[in-house]
Amino acid sequence: RVHGDLTRPSEHAMRHGVVGVFFALALAASAVMSARNSASQLIWYQFSEGTGTTIAESSATTGWSTTMSNARANWVVAQSSPEPRGIEFSVACSSNCATGSVFPPPSPTPAAATTSGFMVSSAPLDSEFGLELWLRTSNTSQNALIADVALGAAGTNEFDDSACSSDPLRALMVKQVGDVVVVRFIDKSSATSFCSVCSTGSLVAGALYHIVLAKSATYGASLIYVNGASAACTAVPSVTPSTLNTFSAMQTVGSNGYLSLGSRRNGAHPWTGRLYMLAFFNNAPSAGQVATNYAAGPYNVVPSVASFSITGVEDTTLLITLNATDPYDSVFILRISVTPSAGSLYQVAAGPTRGAQITAAGTAVTDPSGRVFFEAAANANGLNYATFAFTAEDGEAVSPPATVTVSINPVNDAPTASAPTTLQTNTYGIQSAITGFSVADNDTADVLTVSLHASSGLLTIDPSTVIMVVGDGVDDTAMRFRAVASAANTALATLKYEGLAPAGGSDSVVLSVFDDTVGAAAAARATATVTVTGGC
Repeated sequence: RVHGDLTRPSEHAMRHGVVGVFFALALAASAVMSARNSASQLIWYQFSEGTGTTIAESSATTGWSTTMSNARANWVVAQSSPEPRGIEFSVACSSNCATGSVFPPPSPTPAAATTSGFMVSSAPLDSEFGLELWLRTSNTSQNALIADVALGAAGTNEFDDSACSSDPLRALMVKQVGDVVVVRFIDKSSATSFCSVCSTGSLVAGALYHIVLAKSATYGASLIYVNGASAACTAVPSVTPSTLNTFSAMQTVGSNGYLSLGSRRNGAHPWTGRLYMLAFFNNAPSAGQVATNYAAGPYNVVPSVASFSITGVEDTTLLITLNATDPYDSVFILRISVTPSAGSLYQVAAGPTRGAQITAAGTAVTDPSGRVFFEAAANANGLNYATFAFTAEDGEAVSPPATVTVSINPVNDAPTASAPTTLQTNTYGIQSAITGFSVADNDTADVLTVSLHASSGLLTIDPSTVIMVVGDGVDDTAMRFRAVASAANTALATLKYEGLAPAGGSDSVVLSVFDDTVGAAAAARATATVTVTGGC
């Protein structure tokens, strides 16, 4: 980021009686931005992430509407990375522009506003609040309102009200007066009127600025920060500290205050420039919080995750790495947004070894490197076997989901053979059924070679579902055929045996099976014993 030079005093500001404190800034910036510190944050408008006239908002309390009315603001078209869209205020609008950029108060009123107001607590001496802006000004010759929260009738002199006139007004203003940033908070409708001002400079047109007001319960400790450096606030005219501490105006901003950006609500004092972010706090941001948010940058770029495909092997655990990118962040929370359509997903534990199964959408990936394990069902395979989806979070925004498509390459599963476990009996000269022989193969499309052999008997099957290779399937002492497992089992279910020994005795029937990958040498075998009863 390039920051403007704030070392030159503003002659324009001096002519208008604004108290200014000027200083130089260090230009160093971290290449990797940190996350924001949102402590006590009530409203957070991210103008870089909205569409149309709707603002991306993150709120702890219901705040102003997120839809602008009478918008004189134009959404900037997408910028080249890393700067995203902002909201541009210009005098000449292209379309659908009127005199204000107004955010109405919440409706219905938040419960908090009925007791303690939207921005400050009800304790008289604890009226702390804060606001934060990221912006670029288009020029340094304007005397204009960047943001305005007005709670009373608009007076005629309050804009340049260094004398705290008698106009009935309650307001919080962020102004640009030449090259000076001025924050003014005014309460002229309470028992004791006062005006106060915080200011600093010098702005440079087109440069990027981080502006924070920290209104402290101890008024003398109230500060304005510009790009991380602070200047003290002053009171005009001088009034008692207790009055300044109270600032009761902001205690009702939740119920009747309109937020106007880029001008007064009536369009007066129009500002030209670009806003990226606006936040309100119900406590004064600390110096550390300001520094953290300055380091976090003016806008958050939504993390990007890309869909991809990956291929594993059947019956093997697949290690998958999920990645996200962001020009500012390098550490993300990855979440499984859609669980696998088939198979199972697991966390990666030390080793790496398989950890807990991920069964619920929204589960965060625990591995610091974003790795997960995927396992297909046993013996399952296929192209585009399963899909799951994940998102990335950077602490401020969540990416759109990306889909991971998993294909599983098959591995050969050797076929198996089974024989009947009960003793089979046969009477010499008579065919009897032999039940319980079967083959199996997880690769159901594989063509198997199946053999049957009897030591001293004849075997018969119905060969209609198989291709005979040896024998014809009728009264064979040995036969061989080819078929897929289901067709082979249809034939084996018709197996009959006839003993050849008149005196009877015992015979063995052997079933063997192999596929074209494992070969005959690795054939599976199963044997059944047949007891033959002799003839008369």
